[in-house]
Amino acid sequence: RARSPLLLIRPMFAPRSNVSTPEGYTPLSLAVSAGHVEVCRLLLRQGAKADAPDRTGVTALMHACMHGYSEIAELLLLHGALPTSQNEAGQTAASLAARYGRPSGLGVLFRHDATLVNACDGVGRTPLHWAVVSSHTPTVKYVLGRWEAELEPVDAEGCTPLHLLTAGNEILLLLFHGTPTRPSLTKTNKAGHTPSEAAAAAGAAHCAEMMR
Repeated sequence: RARSPLLLIRPMFAPRSNVSTPEGYTPLSLAVSAGHVEVCRLLLRQGAKADAPDRTGVTALMHACMHGYSEIAELLLLHGALPTSQNEAGQTAASLAARYGRPSGLGVLFRHDATLVNACDGVGRTPLHWAVVSSHTPTVKYVLGRWEAELEPVDAEGCTPLHLLTAGNEILLLLFHGTPTRPSLTKTNKAGHTPSEAAAAAGAAHCAEMMR
């Protein structure tokens, strides 16, 4: 009786599924970065660890979300990947998806756990903070319009998302008119700056003027 091809390769393949390069990249993280869904599926079936981090703490789920590979992100979550894991910079998979402008990655995470919409990472930032930092209008619109993200959480420096705005007139309009509430223009961060003063200090004179 013929044996399944997968059964034939199992003894050879299984011990190597979690071997990493000197940089900490496992076969799974490399397959995720390349967007190879079926390879990821095979590796996970062969016992690859879904949350094995590289040398900087980046996991396979973080790679999937920062690249916008939603199918792979769903697969990893089904295999127990933790969306709250942090890299050495304190960023989570949601942080990176928002930072790199990947609404599809955020959607997978938020459907898995809706509390991640307003969850803070290791530096106190929510996905909305990072979406504003990236100046990626579609991501800001998605997080606000589809998921009703809170407008005024503060990060470790006391900054709201509005404090971090340095570009994008449309993003400023979304923050003010994209939800029923309005962000504060007078709230100060730990440096004592209002959002307009923070924009001016960052060299974003046009944003500062619009806020004023």
